[in-house]
Amino acid sequence: MSESTLRRTSHGRPADEELGLELQTSGSNEKPPKPLSRTHSRMGQRFFRKGKTKVGVVDSLKALVFSSWLNILLLFIPIAWVAHFANKHDSPPEKTFPFSVTFVFCFLAIIPLEKLFEYGGEQMAFYVGPDLGELLVVTLNNVVEGTLAIILLKKCELKLLQSTIIGVVLLHLLLIPGVAFVTGGARIIEQDLHPHLTQLNQTLLTIGVMALLLPAAFFAALDQGIISGAPADAATQGRSNFTDGFLIEKNRVIFLQMSRGIAILLLLV
Repeated sequence: MSESTLRRTSHGRPADEELGLELQTSGSNEKPPKPLSRTHSRMGQRFFRKGKTKVGVVDSLKALVFSSWLNILLLFIPIAWVAHFANKHDSPPEKTFPFSVTFVFCFLAIIPLEKLFEYGGEQMAFYVGPDLGELLVVTLNNVVEGTLAIILLKKCELKLLQSTIIGVVLLHLLLIPGVAFVTGGARIIEQDLHPHLTQLNQTLLTIGVMALLLPAAFFAALDQGIISGAPADAATQGRSNFTDGFLIEKNRVIFLQMSRGIAILLLLV
C-alpha cells in the first residue's frame, strides 16, 4: 500500500494511528475500577461454593449420620430424657431411675453430640477459611464445658464450677498433649509441630491462667494487708471473723466487678 492511499490527519499521522492515540489518551484519564478485597472475595466465593458442585440437604444429612460410628449412642438421648423426667420425686416409689443410671445415660448421650460438634466445626472451616475455621473448631469443641459452666453458674454451684474449670484446664494442658505426643511418637520418629498454632495455644492458656490467678492473688493480698499489722490476738480474732468482717458488701461488689471485667477481656481475646 502506497503512502498516498493513507488518509492523514492535521498532525501528519495516519488516521488509524491518530485514532489509537486518542483512545489511549482518553483511557488514561479515567481511573481504573477499584478491585474488591481479595480476602473478602475469597471468603465469599468459598462460603457460597462458587464454581463447585452444590451439596443438597439429603447428602448433608447422610454425611452427618455416617460421619462416625459414635452416632449410634444418640439413641441414649431420649432414654436419658425418660430417665430424668420419669422421676417425680427423689425417693421411692416415685423414683423410678436412680441418679447413677440417669447419669450414665446422659454421659453416653453427650459423647456423640461432642463428636457432631467437632465434625460440624471441621466442615464449616472449609467455608469460612483456616483462621476463622480454627476458632470455630476450638469453640465447638468446648460447647459441653461451656454449657456445663453456664448451668452451674446459674445454680450458684461455685465450688463445682471451680473444679470443672480446673479439670478442663488440666485436661487440655496435660492429658491431651501427652496422649498426642505418645500416639504421634509411636508412629513417626520425629514430630513436626506447627510453631504458630503452638505459640497461639500457649499464649491463650497463659492468659486464662493469669485471669484465674489475679482475683485469688488480690484476695490473698488484702487478707495479709489487714492481718499483718495487727497484734497477735487481733490477728487471731481477725482470722476467725475474716468472712464476716472483711467480705463486706463493698468488697463483694469490687470482686464482682473485677471478675466481670476479666470475663469480658477473655471474650475479646
